[in-house]
Amino acid sequence: MSNVAEAAYLAGFVDGEGHINISNWNQYYELRFRVTNSNLEVLRELQRVWGGNIIIRKREQENHKQLYDLRWSPSEIDVILPKIQPYLKVKKEHCAIALRFRSTKQPVNSKRKRLTEEEIQTRIECRGYLLVLNKRGNENE
Repeated sequence: MSNVAEAAYLAGFVDGEGHINISNWNQYYELRFRVTNSNLEVLRELQRVWGGNIIIRKREQENHKQLYDLRWSPSEIDVILPKIQPYLKVKKEHCAIALRFRSTKQPVNSKRKRLTEEEIQTRIECRGYLLVLNKRGNENE
């Protein structure tokens, strides 16, 4: 498969089975990106091409199929999202927000210890936008 085909395939998979969110613990914001599926072989193939770690999810009910997550680290996200963004349909806005969030990261060799107030505000806004986009249920609720 070509790089374009691989990026387009992952984008389709992310549109249907993916999740992009920002978690927050004590003012520490972290971008999370994963795809979930019951077909472990498909996730292993995606992992072979795109990296990441496969996690076995706890079954919610005994009669449900076993689910697996393929999760990526922040450094992997920095490589993957720009490559799949042109091909996303459903999660295109999620991706744009995630990339905006990642633009506030500090370079590894930065002498600066803390984010600026503007960077913190951007992170808070990005999290809020993703919370709205990821909201479940009826739009009228």
